[in-house]
Amino acid sequence: MRPVPPNPLTEAERDKLIEVLNGEEFRDKSVRQVWAALLDRGVHLASPSTMYRELRARDQVRERRAQARH
Repeated sequence: MRPVPPNPLTEAERDKLIEVLNGEEFRDKSVRQVWAALLDRGVHLASPSTMYRELRARDQVRERRAQARH
């Protein structure tokens, strides 16, 4: 089992993170692309691994880019 980090995200911070990841601007971007774009703006919500962990906890880990359907 993973040890609890000394500075875990609060429930509100987790909800905000998921809101940003699923928002209009970032819904089709990879976690790394979202993380880099936010850092370019001076915003640090969480590390990429934390972003993936929160998405996994909500069963949202999947291909985020729009895929062509044939």
